[in-house]
Amino acid sequence: MPQQHSIGLLGLGGVAQGLLELWSQSADPRFRIAWATDSEGAAFATHGLDPASLLAAKRGAGLRTLRGARFEPGVPLAEVRSRAPCDILVNLLPCNYENGQPALPVLRAALEEGVHVVTAEKASLVLGFEALRRSSQAGKAHLRYSACVGGSVPFIPILEWMSQANEIRRVTGVVNASTTYVLSELEARRHTPQEILERASKLGILERDPALDLEGYDLAAKGVLIHNTIYGDPLPFKRADRRGIREFLDEPDKLRTGTRLVATVEPGKVQLDAPVLPMHSPLRVYGLENAILIDTPHAGELHVRGVGAGGRGTATNVYGDLLRVAQLLKGGERTDGRAPVRPAALHPNV
Repeated sequence: MPQQHSIGLLGLGGVAQGLLELWSQSADPRFRIAWATDSEGAAFATHGLDPASLLAAKRGAGLRTLRGARFEPGVPLAEVRSRAPCDILVNLLPCNYENGQPALPVLRAALEEGVHVVTAEKASLVLGFEALRRSSQAGKAHLRYSACVGGSVPFIPILEWMSQANEIRRVTGVVNASTTYVLSELEARRHTPQEILERASKLGILERDPALDLEGYDLAAKGVLIHNTIYGDPLPFKRADRRGIREFLDEPDKLRTGTRLVATVEPGKVQLDAPVLPMHSPLRVYGLENAILIDTPHAGELHVRGVGAGGRGTATNVYGDLLRVAQLLKGGERTDGRAPVRPAALHPNV
């Protein structure tokens, strides 16, 4: 019987529901959901919350109707862990780029107390990267964030591994599938901008606040996370050069075929632009695709590309991080003082 780790779920939006769908179809005995929160409160169960039942309650009449669980309405997030401890905190809350609340202080406290953190929420990471790294070191706890970039495509683990043995001069990426979808649809001229945005919302590929995607906050945050993963000195989010695609929604005739929102990441610099990419460019992706180019002096230019967006796709990267943490704990390893795991942790069976 494998070692079982208790999980606390912060947030039950699309990514959390995607994770619950995965576990409903194929249970994993390594993980037990000790508690879960949403905007109404928190549900606790001594022997664990059943993923299928939790998913049905969330999509139905709410967590208060969940059988076999104790529901506490309006419990502050900072107090949830005191009600029921967990080994791994999974942060799937919405992004708040003003101050990282409410996630940032909760994550810091958890890490300092030795609770491992897996997060798909970017704002607290980019606004408090160095603070979270220090908390991770203090508590000797793992911090994993693969789901923050690329949806289901594991860009962060790839970059972690490569940066250990290679100098990375530059990473160029189209890693906001929401804007890629919108621009692809605008190119096709089949629907109005408003219809395209409505379709994107129904597909679950737009943030709760669409401005976070359309005005470049999401891509800027991903650029900062790529930067902070591969370079030694963390880049403050306010130093990222941000831009979006509002101009093309307001005036579709200004859009030229092949325009994509691109992040360029170099030491000490994250820049966003919307160039027209030639047909042969590996960054000229469509629909829900993501792609990055990794420029190195010895391995040349490496290209990684794949489809990944929405709750279910992003959930696979959350699950992958949970498996990596479980593998690390099984081997008795601790964090090495940096947020990313070491290459040895990327076990081929994980």
